[in-house]
Amino acid sequence: MKKNYLDESQKIILIGFVLFILVLGIISTTSNLLKTDAEEAHKNIADIYNKTFSEHFNNSIYNIELFINGIEMLYSKNSDEKIINEYLLKYIRENTYIRSINILDEKTIVVSTNKSNLSLSIDTDTYQPIPLFKKNILRFGNSYNGRDFDNGKEIDDSKEYSYKEGSFLPISKLINAKNKDFTILIALNAEEFLNKYNQDLKEKFGYVEILNLKGEVLISNDKAIKVAEKLLDDKVLNILKEQNRYLGITNEFKVLDKSIISVENIRNYPISLFLRLDYNKSLQSWEDKRFDFLFIITTLLIFIVVLILIFIIKNDNNKQKEIDLHKSQIESQKRFKVLFEQSNLFSFILDEDGKINKINNTVLRFLEKNKSDYIGSHIWDLYCFDDNTKVWLLNIVTNYSEGNKTEKELSIVNANSEKKEIEVIINSIFIDGRKELVFFGKDITEKKLHERELRQAYQVFKNTHDGIIITDANANIINVNEAFIKCTGYELSEVINQNPRLLKSEKNSNTFYNSMWKELKAKNYWDGEIENKKKDGTIYTEWLTISAVYNKKNVLTNYIGIFSDISKQKHQEEIIKEKERMLFQQSKMASMGEMLGNIAHQWRQPLSVISVAAGAIKLSHEYKGTYGEEEIIEFVDSINNSTKYLSETIDDFRNFFTQDTKYQNFDCLDSINKTLKLLSSNFKYKEIEIIFKREQSDNIFASENEFKQVLMNILNNAKDILLEKNIDKKKYIFIDIYLEEKNIYIEILDNAGGIDKNIIDKVFEPYFTTKHQSIGTGIGLYMVEEIISKHMNGEISVCNKNYKYDNLEQKGASFLLKLPISLAN
Repeated sequence: MKKNYLDESQKIILIGFVLFILVLGIISTTSNLLKTDAEEAHKNIADIYNKTFSEHFNNSIYNIELFINGIEMLYSKNSDEKIINEYLLKYIRENTYIRSINILDEKTIVVSTNKSNLSLSIDTDTYQPIPLFKKNILRFGNSYNGRDFDNGKEIDDSKEYSYKEGSFLPISKLINAKNKDFTILIALNAEEFLNKYNQDLKEKFGYVEILNLKGEVLISNDKAIKVAEKLLDDKVLNILKEQNRYLGITNEFKVLDKSIISVENIRNYPISLFLRLDYNKSLQSWEDKRFDFLFIITTLLIFIVVLILIFIIKNDNNKQKEIDLHKSQIESQKRFKVLFEQSNLFSFILDEDGKINKINNTVLRFLEKNKSDYIGSHIWDLYCFDDNTKVWLLNIVTNYSEGNKTEKELSIVNANSEKKEIEVIINSIFIDGRKELVFFGKDITEKKLHERELRQAYQVFKNTHDGIIITDANANIINVNEAFIKCTGYELSEVINQNPRLLKSEKNSNTFYNSMWKELKAKNYWDGEIENKKKDGTIYTEWLTISAVYNKKNVLTNYIGIFSDISKQKHQEEIIKEKERMLFQQSKMASMGEMLGNIAHQWRQPLSVISVAAGAIKLSHEYKGTYGEEEIIEFVDSINNSTKYLSETIDDFRNFFTQDTKYQNFDCLDSINKTLKLLSSNFKYKEIEIIFKREQSDNIFASENEFKQVLMNILNNAKDILLEKNIDKKKYIFIDIYLEEKNIYIEILDNAGGIDKNIIDKVFEPYFTTKHQSIGTGIGLYMVEEIISKHMNGEISVCNKNYKYDNLEQKGASFLLKLPISLAN
């Protein structure tokens, strides 16, 4: 019985030992499995946190890039420093993790939300990545070469950076505004920026660093890490280049003995997010606890059920986390679907073969088709793409490799031939384990049109023959073109930020400039003649047009001055005026023979009267009683009247030949009568009758002498042609004066048979004449047309006219003068 008992005890002991060994093995195995599971779980946690945080970080940096683009647009269209500062400060107030926003001209800060930064010299050339071609990309530096102020202390390479002073991340981007490059430098408060998404990691014993592509620290929430310190070795960096991420456990990390690390490249920017979890704290020292489990095996046996329950509960917790993660992914997919459908981008989701799985509303509206018409079709079969684009799409989809990101500008067209320019990005995503391609197209039609317009405007600005000056609102020069440099002799560097008064000569008075600015401010426009001075001191005349430029908010931004050097033109005008004066005098001299004949005819009768009266007085004196006293008085009166008449005719002839060209108002009919008075005796002698049809009159504003010269030339031409053709019937010259609207019309018509139709269009040409060279110079009618059109703002025409007078058919040349009535009546 005892033996059996011992056997049973042995069995129990054996069974117990076996069970002990089994349980110990199970516990040891279980502990190892749990440790492995815990490691994998924490690696997954680190990976999830890293993905989530990198996505948030990517979005924040993208928003900052959009903000910088907004600065570029604002800075291009507005130079008002107050508006720009308000825009920067507003963004800082809305994004508290922004430390400061700075605008650099060359390497000097010219605008900053931190006034202590102004005039600092910043070298952003070392910021990563260093561009090879496209310079206007987002680049990242570190606190040493970003230089900012904190608590009145300047940070640079010569000082050891203290974490307590607050680390920051400098971000820069090159922009172009007003044909000039500027650098936007934004400093992010590192601790606040990291903590914005990092509250949970503090409870998970985590640290976060932002690294550049060399593995160097840009910002960190670990006080033991220094800026610019290299954390990743070349092996990890190579993995990152190939796979864009790295996840693992390491015993060789610089600060901690053992860490769970997750490194992920930021999707759109050349930086990496480095997440570290303390291995021992995270896994609650599984290495030490495994030996404790073996030591207290019996306790574990007693509490095995409890441990199983704990394990089940823990497993349930892990499953719940997975469920929560799955739910989060589903919510993300829903949000992505909404963004995809409602986005203004032209968007497709393609399978690996290039077939369309999804297409958004923007594409459907443009193509004016239903979604069902395209789902399942290859993207290169869409009619909106041209043949070259279809071949390109086929090649891209067929040869697409993981990690590639394709960008290209394409043209698409709908059924109505409406064309759009789009900027395409093709990238890959994984949904439920399947690789799909995402096609996004941004409409850049207006942008491309604006670029073309800017290029055209620049070519006009650069190549026009007129000089162009562009100033800011304070009239300080900001740009000039090549024609300006060629005309004035000043280079752009010599006039930049200068006032255009450096061209001022002393030829124009202050009153002239005051009037110019008064008109410019009232009308936003001024043009006129101005005398300016070149760099070498030469005075030149220019025709200048100044226009004021306002932005959409009706704020004055610029003045644009366009000028042309008219010095040669002015000189030519003076030569032409001198030639005209000489021609005018020649015309008068040509008429002098006629006038001398007129004088002879005018004086013949009064001289005869004087001679007869004087002879009668002499006879009465010699033979007293021949004439009575009353008759003698009549003879004396006749002499006096005749000498008075001779004196008046002398004045009339002298006035006609005077050089005076004074412009004034005078009565048209009165001037015609004065001219006829000079010609009357000669015309009577030649048996030419002058007849007025109408005698309506008004004042005109011109030189009366020039007007008389016009009449004299036309009337003498009519007289000459009447005499030349030896007309048998009576010779007539008709003068018709009438008013119509705001003009006075004067028609001079003869009955000499008209002008040959082959030459009638040439009669106003200089030196054209049908007379013998001994009779005419050919400048009479040319000067008539010059005086009427240029000096009197009128018109003159000639035609042949058939008419009836004195019951006879008549034909002659009709000269019609149209002159504006003086407004000063």
